[in-house]
Amino acid sequence: MQSSGTGIPFINLDYLFGKLYDFLHWIWYSLFGGSLGKGLLIILGILCIVFLYVIFYSTLRVKEIESEEKKKKAEKLLAATPVVPPKHEKWQIIQSHMFSNNAAEWRLAIIEADTILEELTIKIGLIGATLGDRLKNASQAEFANVQAAWEAHKVRNRIAHDGSNFELTQAEANRVIRMYEDVFNEFNYI
Repeated sequence: MQSSGTGIPFINLDYLFGKLYDFLHWIWYSLFGGSLGKGLLIILGILCIVFLYVIFYSTLRVKEIESEEKKKKAEKLLAATPVVPPKHEKWQIIQSHMFSNNAAEWRLAIIEADTILEELTIKIGLIGATLGDRLKNASQAEFANVQAAWEAHKVRNRIAHDGSNFELTQAEANRVIRMYEDVFNEFNYI
């Protein structure tokens, strides 16, 4: 440190930067000045190209991994969300029969609804050879609307056994179909 005429010490920055420049110039010339320096420049250039390739490849690979992770998260999310079963195709046909003014179509709707009930009792694992047996063996705990199912099934049996001798009104047909609907809704079957 030198002192100025005022007695305040100061640092000679020109001198310090000059020495720093001389030192860095000596390092640069030592490394790259001779034939050894040119070989070192070539090696460093090749290393730069290799490192750039590694960086580029790593970036692409990270993006692929992120994409795979997003797919896995989406699959887990889909697996976690409850699947809403599609409406039973036969049920839609049954409903279209109920809009008719023809008693034969109402009878057909009830018979088709009973077929769906039979499928349902098999699917939920009720024991029995026939639909009647399965309904007899069902408990109120496992099948809350078992009474409605019985009543609707009895009407279906009367239609099947009595045929056209069984008088079926549209109001009665709608009531029976609503009972089937209550049963199917209990198990989210339609």
